[in-house]
Amino acid sequence: MVWIHGGGFSSGSGNMADYNDGVTLAKQGVVIATINHRLDIMGFLDLSSYNGKWAMTENVGMLDIVEALKWIKDNADVFGGDPNNVTIFGESGGGGKVGTLMCMPAAKGLFHKAIIESGAKQNVMNSELSEKLGQMVVEELGLDANSFDQLNTIPYVTISKAGNKCVTVLMGPRRPGTIKMWGFVPTDNTESLPQQPYKPGFSNLSSDIPLIFGSTFNELDRTFYDRDDMSLEEATTILQSKYGDYTQDYIDCFKKTYPERSILDLVGLDCNNRAQSLAAADYQSANASAPVFVYLFNWYFPGPEGQAASSFHSLEIPFVFNNTDMESTIEPGDEKAHILADKMSAAWVGFAKTGTPSSLNLPTWEAYTAKNGASMIFDNTCIVEHNHDRELQDILTKCLK
Repeated sequence: MVWIHGGGFSSGSGNMADYNDGVTLAKQGVVIATINHRLDIMGFLDLSSYNGKWAMTENVGMLDIVEALKWIKDNADVFGGDPNNVTIFGESGGGGKVGTLMCMPAAKGLFHKAIIESGAKQNVMNSELSEKLGQMVVEELGLDANSFDQLNTIPYVTISKAGNKCVTVLMGPRRPGTIKMWGFVPTDNTESLPQQPYKPGFSNLSSDIPLIFGSTFNELDRTFYDRDDMSLEEATTILQSKYGDYTQDYIDCFKKTYPERSILDLVGLDCNNRAQSLAAADYQSANASAPVFVYLFNWYFPGPEGQAASSFHSLEIPFVFNNTDMESTIEPGDEKAHILADKMSAAWVGFAKTGTPSSLNLPTWEAYTAKNGASMIFDNTCIVEHNHDRELQDILTKCLK
């Protein structure tokens, strides 16, 4: 099992948190590996328009991961692993990298199963825009075709500042949590990445790859979770800025879908990861030969002053790695957390071993189709729901920007 770290395509590392230590998973009979790779402007500065020497520079950060997977394939058996049974998994940007690898010809045959956690984002950098950004950076640094090789002598900080300035000029600032990504990220319509991941789906390269898609209930919008006094009127005003003319439709549908949830949940529900995961799962399940499995991580934990708080972005990671005592927001020794972590980590390991996520005391997790809408709901009581929030997600899809 190869863990690919999050942080978008601009930050992070393979050991960025204690809770993704792989020891507990390894005790369940798998070999855990993680990697580092070039990020941000070092990994995705497109200089391909200058000369052949700089070909594929737009995606070298992803090609680093391909090289790491090649090394794993060549050396897995030395560590007790199976080079013919490799599962790649990642959360957020790591999930996005998993999806990108599924569309890269160079990665074909280097992995056999995939798990995308809160990472079904579209990477909107096309080759024309990517080349333009690269040219702007070169000009900002005062270089031209004749002095181009001097790029190797310029300090990283100088290059990074120039890159950030050019991204802002060309595309404007990106708001965290938006559906699209831009800047120094992978570029499609290129030799190394022929197509856009998730739009409309995955290439035929990965039709034989069993896949798990999922997200958390709350994801990124935790702005108001330190409150317990919000009125419906105040919530409606806040939601109006998100959903505009669909605000009342959203409120009515949320109440029907989640009648027991609080006003804070109404405001804080994830508005894009779940919708995008379902759209991608719809496509993949209809067009791939391998099964697709979908989950929603929905565990509540004691928040401020004992108030229940929803599952935020990345909270599922310590459950997947069965390291909940290492997550600062979870009380050490929380027995309910331990029980859920046992179930969830075993499901991930079962999937890695067999292609089917299974775990003791977990309901049968059936493969997803757009018709059955089967989602495993991970909570203190785990259940499989069928299209329980499809109408709600359809409303959110209309509002995505």
